[in-house]
Amino acid sequence: QEAGFILSIALSVEMCFLGITFATGLRSQKIWIRILSLFLSSVLLVVGGCVGSLFGSMIDSSKIMQVGLMSFGTAALLYLVTEELLIEAHKGGEHSSLVDLCFFLGFWACLVLDKLSD
Repeated sequence: QEAGFILSIALSVEMCFLGITFATGLRSQKIWIRILSLFLSSVLLVVGGCVGSLFGSMIDSSKIMQVGLMSFGTAALLYLVTEELLIEAHKGGEHSSLVDLCFFLGFWACLVLDKLSD
């Protein structure tokens, strides 16, 4: 439950900045495209949340599925947030998959050590 609460707060903050960035990028579009795009993105976000909630309640009895769902959500959020940082790290030089691999191995090691300490 605590991880779900933290994840929902983190997603809310991310969606706020994503919305600001999206709206700023639409400034050069026609007014009807801006309104339609902002409306549809908001509606689809709510629909996706409802579908996710429904799916989450269907797997309520399976502890393994709950852990898998939360792990996927956490990893997806981490990937989305850090992808920009990894792109910035590679800017001006050649892309190295070693940087990406080390980052995600470090994250995985932290999760494993946390589970082993319980």
